[in-house]
Formats: sequence, structure tokens, C-alpha cells
Amino acid sequence: MKTVLMVALALAGVSARAEVNTWYVDDDNYGKGGLDGKTEETAYGTIQDAIDASEDGDTILVLPGVYDKGEVLPSEYPDNGLCHKTRVAISKSGLTIRSTGGRDVTHIVGAYDPEAPADNYGAWSNSVVCVSVLSGHTTVTIDGFTLRDGACYRPGLSGPNNNGGAIGYYQETPALADTVHVFDCVISNCVSRLGPANCCTLHRCLVAGNRALDKKGYGLAYGKAENTVFMDSENAAVLKSVLVNCIVTGSRVRASERAGAVCNTIYAFNAYDCDNYPSEGCPAFTNSVSTGQNCTDTSFIKSFNCELKAAETNLFVAPVLRDWRLVEGSCAIDRGDPNCLRDLISLPAGYEFRDYYGRKIDMTAAHIHAGVSQTVVTPAG
Repeated sequence: MKTVLMVALALAGVSARAEVNTWYVDDDNYGKGGLDGKTEETAYGTIQDAIDASEDGDTILVLPGVYDKGEVLPSEYPDNGLCHKTRVAISKSGLTIRSTGGRDVTHIVGAYDPEAPADNYGAWSNSVVCVSVLSGHTTVTIDGFTLRDGACYRPGLSGPNNNGGAIGYYQETPALADTVHVFDCVISNCVSRLGPANCCTLHRCLVAGNRALDKKGYGLAYGKAENTVFMDSENAAVLKSVLVNCIVTGSRVRASERAGAVCNTIYAFNAYDCDNYPSEGCPAFTNSVSTGQNCTDTSFIKSFNCELKAAETNLFVAPVLRDWRLVEGSCAIDRGDPNCLRDLISLPAGYEFRDYYGRKIDMTAAHIHAGVSQTVVTPAG
């Protein structure tokens, strides 16, 4: 087993070590002394303390709690691209940071700046990002958190340096998405120039109720997502990102702008499902579904394999209750191609493709369902 682990680390660009350490974090221990992070009883009080003690390739286990204390300042990492105050600054490669209780009970909380101008919604010089990935540190896995109330905007900084209120690099490089993997997380109530998640891959996440200062802003920029729900964005859902087996719903401006490849994905009940800046190059939409709201570009909507009328509701069990399971007869059943997942999305060692609800996806099947659920429900009655 140790040999397999060392090989996996080597492939990930992390120097193989004889042992990989596990560190523990418990918010109840914040401010306490004499902690070494080696057991649950002596767990560090902040995630940052565990990162600072760790080495490349280590695992950090985070106990249930609300992690809203402690700040890392840009001056602490002047050469690594840290542009904002942040709750967690990832400064090591190959780290796995995983909650022990799951996203409902383990929150990493940023902070709004009370002095921010009203139209910046809390993002200003003293706002705090949830998680920042520093330049030069890659192959990071974040698993099982709610990332909320993070914000970033500093007057005078260039555009990319104000991206990512929840998690990501301060860059606009899509290739970096394959180095930062975010599993089973909720990203909500975050604010930044382009949106909460930047240059990362989202797996089985819920991205809901975020805001971008750029009025063409997004929930995910320069990234990838699979089996993820984007909902209730104040702006568009995605920019220049790859979507596979996702749902985009409730966007108040448009569903996406200049997206990358989109496969096995459902666009439902957005202000504009089809407004995708076709003059700048439409993405390849395959095996996907749209409810076709306010579509003026007929060539765009024809690129979907299946179009529903806006009034139809036979896609999901109960979207108002965030139940995205498919109902019997849904247009999305058997609409998807598992090769899209295989070809477009990379996974860290030890992970496999599962739907939003945790059901393992049969990657040998000829067809899978579009959207985030591989379960079909027969309506009662």
C-alpha cells in the first residue's frame, strides 16, 4: 500500500516520502496553546495552523465546526501571488484537506468588509476570502465543506487578482483547473470580480446565491465542473469553463458566457438559456437539455439534443426543494455519454465518478442520464 501511495504522489508531482502525515483541526481549540495537531484531542484550532505544520502530500482532517477565525495576510506570502486576506492559504503541494463530518456541519467562512461601497456587496480592502491557492502549489484536494461569505476586491489590483471569493487561484488560466479539486462542497454567498470559484474543478458541488461585481460575472470562471448544480446566480453561471453532467438553473442574467465544452448538462429556467455570445464562439453542446428560455439564437438552441418548452416541468422531482432526481419520462434520461466524463474531467487518485447524490456512475454503460442524478423516480399516483 505504501508503494502505491508513493507512486501516486510521484505522478502528482510531489516528492515521495517514507511517511505521509495526518493532521487534525478542531475549531473548539482555537486560541489554545500546547497543540501539536497529531490527534483529535490535540487538534489545531485553525486549518491554517495544520497547513503550516504539514509537508507536501499530507492529509488534514477537519472536525465539524465553523472556521471563521484567523486571517492570512498578503504580506505573509509576498512572492506567491496572495492578493487578499484569506481564511486558508494553501502553500503546500499534494495536500488533501477533508472534513470528517461533511459539508453541512463544516463551514469555512470568509468575511465582508463593512466599509465596502454599497454596490460592492462587502468586497473591499478588508474582506476575507475563504480559501486561496498560492501560485506554484498544485494538486490540492478540498473535500466536504461549505465555503460561504467570502469576498475579494482590492482597489488598484488588476482583474485576475480580484477573482475567486470562495476558492481558487488569482489567475485566468483554465489549465490550472486540473490541479485544484473541490469535492462535495457548497459555495454560497460569496462575492468577487468574476465569482466565487476560479481555476479549479468542482465535483458534486452546489454553487448557489453568489454574486460577481463584473455584471457579466459567474459562479465558476476558467474551471471545470461535473455533477454540480449552479443555481440562483445574480449573474451568469459560468465563464470559459467545461461542464459535464451539471445543472444550470435560476441565473438572472444568462446561463453561461463563452463556456468551454458542455456535455450531459441541463440548462433549465434561466433568464436566458441561450444568450452565450455566439459572436465570440459558441461551445460544443452535446447530449444536453435546455428549456429554451428567451432564445433568440436558433442555431444555438438546435445544438442541444433535446429542447423542452419553458412551461414543462417534467425534468426533476422538485427543483424548488433542490431535489434534482429525474422523473420518469424526463427528456434527460439516457441522454448522456460517459465518455464526456472520462475525456474531459480528471480525478485525483482514490476518487471515482459519482453523481451529485453519491451514486456510482457506470462508466461502462453506453448511455448515462444528463444532469446530476442517475436515479429516475416514478411520480406518486
